[in-house]
Amino acid sequence: MVATRMERQQILRRDEPPWIVLLLAEYAIRRKIGGPAVMRAQLQRLLDAMKEPNITIQVLPEDAPVYLSMPFTIMGFDNGPDVVYAETVEIPSGMTKEHRHVGRLKARFDLARAAALPAAASEELIRSALEGT
Repeated sequence: MVATRMERQQILRRDEPPWIVLLLAEYAIRRKIGGPAVMRAQLQRLLDAMKEPNITIQVLPEDAPVYLSMPFTIMGFDNGPDVVYAETVEIPSGMTKEHRHVGRLKARFDLARAAALPAAASEELIRSALEGT
């Protein structure tokens, strides 16, 4: 499984890599999982990814007026409808292009992104968490 995940990351090194906007809840960078060495590696990986011109990472602070209740992915395509992936009972297969689901999750993403820290402040927060591990 790890080899498959590593192989999938090659898409990020293509001549024209996808644009990625990632929202993380603050607890995801503060919660210590796997021990200090694992946390340091994970936080450093986020900081390294933030250097890429096609990757934006923003942190949703703990006191934000909205929260991310479940992880989901929105994929936009040049030649086709947007698709969402979410592990929820509303989307039994996990993936759909149904407008009602896509629209709802896009709206949720937009609300969360508006409440999130800007990328520079997010980087500072991640760097602070790294220094605290």
